[in-house]
Parts: sequence; C-alpha cells; structure tokens
Amino acid sequence: MNNNFNLDQFLTPYNDMLNKTGVSRLNYYKHVIEKLVNLNKPITVIETGTMWEPLEVNQGAFTLVFADLIKNHTGGKIITIDISEEHMNKCKNITQYFSDVIEYVVSDSVSYLESLSDEEVKQIDFIYFDSYDFHIKDAVPSQLHHYRELDAVYKRLSDSVYLAVDDNYSPNTWVEWHSV
Repeated sequence: MNNNFNLDQFLTPYNDMLNKTGVSRLNYYKHVIEKLVNLNKPITVIETGTMWEPLEVNQGAFTLVFADLIKNHTGGKIITIDISEEHMNKCKNITQYFSDVIEYVVSDSVSYLESLSDEEVKQIDFIYFDSYDFHIKDAVPSQLHHYRELDAVYKRLSDSVYLAVDDNYSPNTWVEWHSV
C-alpha cells in the first residue's frame, strides 16, 4: 500500500456507520480501498445509484467515502449516477464538501454507461453497481438491471478494472424456498 496512506486512520470517521450493517461491509471497504490506493494514480470510480441519505441513516456511504478518498488521497473523480433527481439533490447536499471531485449525473444508469466513449470506459478503475435495490422475494429485477449495466461497458473495460455489486444477500444469509 502507498506508504503515505493509513487505511485505518482514513476509515476512522466511517467505522461505526459501516459496522452497523456488519463487519463484512467494513472489510469490503478496506479491501477495495487498499487495491485502489495501490494503483498509485488518480482513480476514476463510477457508482450507479447514489447516496441519498445521511451517513447516520445507514442507507449508504459509498459516494461520501470514495469522494473523501479521491479528494484527500488519490486524486481523480467519482461519477455518481441516479435516475432520481431528488436523490441526486440530496446527495449533492450530503457530499457538498467533495463536489469538486464528484460528477453528479441524473440519468438511467444503463443509458449513461452506453453513452460513454470507449476511451472513457478504458479509464474506469472501479465500478460499483448499486442502482437497483435487491428484494429477497424477487431478486431477478435487480439482477437483470445490474447485468444490463455491466453489459453496457463489459467489452470495453480495461483488464485491470474492479467491479462490485452492492445489492445481494447479506453475509451468512441462508435462504430456503419451499413451494407446493
């Protein structure tokens, strides 16, 4: 890891909020942030679905945490995409201190990703798919939407890009379906 970057110190302001939903969430942030810092370059991050509630509500933290990382440690930019103008306006309010490294895009995420040039797609270091909430009794719509997002850029991505899907079964979840 970059010798000047202290991951634990960086995450200290976010630890309690990230831990509320389980240690695995905090561990995920540690894992991804370490990989991105080790690139030793300004990073480009795309997030589909934006942070639209304050950190304390625990409905998301990605936009805030990664904008902080980019502004204060790696350089680069985060592009946050959401179909809801209301959600985007809330995000702008929550993340206003970091607005110089955030590109706020109100759009359907699939359409936006399809509109990117091949060169823009090649520059992406990390895509965080979080635009469609997962519902345990009907997982297919979320799965299909994230598939369509990935399909919009897949053949144009660099070999070193990192990809993550947020909405999923929680760690240690056991699901049994009984039908008659």
